[in-house]
Amino acid sequence: MGAIETESDVWRGLWYAAAKHRRFSHGNGDIFRTGAVSAGRWVMFEKPDLCALKGSSVEFRCSYNYSESEMVSDVAWYKGEKKVAAGSVLNSQTSLQSTTALYILENDTGHYYFHFDTDAYGRRSKTSVYLAVTEVRASVHPSSTVRAGWSVRLDCQTSCQNHAIWFKDGEPVTNIEFQAQIGDAGNYTCAIEGDESVQSDPVTLDVQ
Repeated sequence: MGAIETESDVWRGLWYAAAKHRRFSHGNGDIFRTGAVSAGRWVMFEKPDLCALKGSSVEFRCSYNYSESEMVSDVAWYKGEKKVAAGSVLNSQTSLQSTTALYILENDTGHYYFHFDTDAYGRRSKTSVYLAVTEVRASVHPSSTVRAGWSVRLDCQTSCQNHAIWFKDGEPVTNIEFQAQIGDAGNYTCAIEGDESVQSDPVTLDVQ
C-alpha cells in the first residue's frame, strides 16, 4: 500500500459517538451503540475500496482525529458487529494514523468499520472500507496442447484490477502472447502484482 495519490482515494466520514458506559458486547466482539454524531470528527481511509486474494494479507489504513482533552486507549476494525483485528497506532497528538493487517479468507468480503476508544468515548466510523476477496485462475488459449508455431495467449482471471504477472516453472514470464516453440512447454501460474506469494493453480502447456 502506497501513499495517498489522489483526492478520490480519500473517503471522509463523521464519527458516531457513544459514552463508554453504553458500550456493550454482542456476538464475538464488543461494539458501540450508535449515539449522536460528533461534530468536527473525521476519518480518512487511504483506500476505501480494496481487492485481495484469498490466502493473502491486506492492510487497512486510515487517519483520524479526536479531542485534545482525550487520550486514545485502543483501536480496532470491525466487520459489522464483529471485531476482526486490532489496529496499530502511529504518531501521536490529536491526529493519528492506524494500520492493520488482516489474513484473508474467502468469506472476508464485506464492509469494515474503524473503531477507537479514548478515556472518555468509544467511536465508530460512519463510512467503511469495502474489501472484495477473489481468486486467480490461469488458462491457456486456444488450448493446453498446441503445435509449434501456433499463437498462444495466457489469461489470468481475477476480479481485482491490479496487473497480473506470470511464471513458467517458477520463473517470471514477460510475454503473454507468443508463437509457441518447444521450449515454451511447461507449467504456468499467474499472480497479482504486489502479492506474488499467492499464485493460481498451474496450467500445463504442451507444445508438439
